[in-house]
Amino acid sequence: MNALLHPWLVPVVLVAVLLTAVVLLRRARGRGAPDLLLAHADRLTALPAHARARRRHRVLLAARLLSLLVAVVGCAVLLARPVDVTTVAPDSRSRDVVLCLDVSSSMSATDAAVVDAFARIARDSPGDRVGLVLFASRPVQAFPLTDDASYVADQLARVRAAYATGTTGSVAWAGTTGGDGTSVIGDGAATCVTSFDRLGSPRARSVVLDTDNVVSGPQRVTIDQVGRLAVQRGVRLYALNPAELTDDATRGAAASLRAAAEASGGQYFPVSAPGTVPAVVDALCAREAARGTGAPQLLRVDDPVVVAVVVALAVGVHLLLGALTGDARRRWGAFVVAGLVAASVALVWGPVVPGGSAPLRSRDVDVYLVVDGTLSMAAQDGPGGRTRLAAVGDDVAELTRRYAGARFSTIVSTTTAVQTMPLTTDASAALTSVTSLVPSTAGSASGSDPRQASALLGRVLSAGARTAPGRAQLVFYFGDGESTSDRPSGRFGADGVAGGAVLGYGTERGGPMRESPLDGGSDAFVQDTRPGHTGDAVSHEDPATLRAIATELGVPFVQRDAGASFDPVVADAAPGRLRPVDGGRGTGTPLTWVVAGLLLVALVADGAHWWTRRRS
Repeated sequence: MNALLHPWLVPVVLVAVLLTAVVLLRRARGRGAPDLLLAHADRLTALPAHARARRRHRVLLAARLLSLLVAVVGCAVLLARPVDVTTVAPDSRSRDVVLCLDVSSSMSATDAAVVDAFARIARDSPGDRVGLVLFASRPVQAFPLTDDASYVADQLARVRAAYATGTTGSVAWAGTTGGDGTSVIGDGAATCVTSFDRLGSPRARSVVLDTDNVVSGPQRVTIDQVGRLAVQRGVRLYALNPAELTDDATRGAAASLRAAAEASGGQYFPVSAPGTVPAVVDALCAREAARGTGAPQLLRVDDPVVVAVVVALAVGVHLLLGALTGDARRRWGAFVVAGLVAASVALVWGPVVPGGSAPLRSRDVDVYLVVDGTLSMAAQDGPGGRTRLAAVGDDVAELTRRYAGARFSTIVSTTTAVQTMPLTTDASAALTSVTSLVPSTAGSASGSDPRQASALLGRVLSAGARTAPGRAQLVFYFGDGESTSDRPSGRFGADGVAGGAVLGYGTERGGPMRESPLDGGSDAFVQDTRPGHTGDAVSHEDPATLRAIATELGVPFVQRDAGASFDPVVADAAPGRLRPVDGGRGTGTPLTWVVAGLLLVALVADGAHWWTRRRS
């Protein structure tokens, strides 16, 4: 219990009980038996045994009165309905589908239609978790896997609107350009295949890949390797090819795409063929949905158990002491005892009738996760060779747990900064956006700038303050502070930042990095190419830069070491207030408060009757 639904009821009920007790006692005052006169009673009362018995009797009476008062106050609290706010992950049966869209120039004529097809696929697969990855010269996660259907529809509409207004290349898919070449199909498809979480559980995982497979630029992973990677991860590729097969190059690209899809257990579809989209939907739905958990929900639920147990114990003590003090009841006294015991048991049992639901709650806080996604975050200087990014995933998991009910957004900083997840209440999607993040590969990295996301974060915070005034905006920065870029750095600003922290990862000794952190890529380590140096390159944390960023944001710097307490991370971040939202989760209607009301009436009547008999 952390609150009362109707706290005003407690004093009202206690005053009503007091007034009722006074009335009952006054009515019974003149109905007691006359005093019994005994000769030489002083000789009896002077006996030590009588004095001991009298003291014992008074102690038992005081204890019985105290237990009665505890039971009455407990019933008043139960009538006010103790409640708690808890996070639940509802059971669900769903599939995971990542929509993978090639936005290179060779696809511009057909992409809008494919986005419409993606929207239909998402709409016709209710309950499934859906994510979106865009790629041209670089892959970018537009939003991670989520079962929030309205959120998926909104994000797909945002991408579709960019085509409709001719704003391709704008913020709708920022970060997909600027690399070598214009269309690195293998890297993009591999990112889609590695976008799945919960790899330890058997789930139906599918990638719907829209591309003509016409490569332009150096790839770290080929489409053939993607097919093998999909097999390793239990992912099926469903390839949509909008290209007209007019020459050997397009026919060869189509053949490779078909081979990769079919090798994974998926299918290949030419977009021009009639019935393509329904066929894809049918293929996805044919896969058995796996049992799992949906997006965490914050619920207000009745929590009477502790108070109910206290009341039941108090009633039991009241009845036991009555027997020890020789409380002689009328003929119906056994029924009173049985009724009090039954009501006490019912309180602890917590009767619930079908129907009704626990109302949902949200937290008036927006949490922005700014993650350094450069190659240095793949440095293996954690316990057992864990990467820095793996440690970030652990901390984000704890953060989403502590701020359940808040809205989350993710910004990833590589050679450019991209908002990979706009604000959503799906905390599991926030976690997925980080745990499925693949750092820049050695071949695509062009120097890291720890402040790369400063301008984008400022714009996002300003937009958030305009669209949702009054909501606290918390910023948590995750990085190692290493800077290898020659470009001048911007500065973060504290405007709109209500709290948060800068979290530092890495060690003084540093750690090596794989050339391609992407599964299916190179297993070799990045080499130190500086003059006079040989061997593996080593990335080192720069705490001084992280402290400077913390100062700019107006939040504390927290060094994250293995096993360290998480409390300092949220010390400067208020949890926000809980507010009701539409909807609920079926939990039945609790009747504990009804039983408490009946028990309260019985206790008042029984207590008044007992006290009257005692005086007589």
